Amino acid sequence: ITTDKSFVVTSNTIVKVVFKKLPPKTYAVTLTKEGEGEVEVSGADNLGAVVTGSKLTVTATPADGWEVKSITANGKDITTDKSFVVTSNTVVKVVFKRLPPKTYKVTLITDGGGEVTITGADDLNRVPAGTELNIIATPGENKVLKSLTVNGKLCGFSFVVTEDTVVKVAFANKQS
Repeated sequence: ITTDKSFVVTSNTIVKVVFKKLPPKTYAVTLTKEGEGEVEVSGADNLGAVVTGSKLTVTATPADGWEVKSITANGKDITTDKSFVVTSNTVVKVVFKRLPPKTYKVTLITDGGGEVTITGADDLNRVPAGTELNIIATPGENKVLKSLTVNGKLCGFSFVVTEDTVVKVAFANKQS
């Protein structure tokens, strides 16, 4: 009587109903990202078929120079707890934001009568890390370049900024 589920009673009758367990409902979880970094979801073996009610956790690892701006699951912000429960097809979106470059201060000290210019940056108080700067040292009349140091080390006329930096240029009297 599985089809019409009805019958006529003509004698003592035992009705036996057998239930079978249905497979659990599953949903797809899709990952999207903006910016630079890696995204992983844990809590399910197959993101294409996640059992309803599963709690998943998002791990977002930004690339160097980036940070996590937001993590959402179907538009709901999960940036703080980084987890969600699957109740429908779900799109997880991670947005990475580029960090501003680290900057350093370059201080110029001159001694002995000459003119020094540092080129390669608009503002020596905020030079982005990795910037190459050039030093132009012009001795005054009857002067010569005596020494040029960057953070206490002898240097040529260019250097790359990797920390707060002190450039010292000293001139001396020309020997006759």
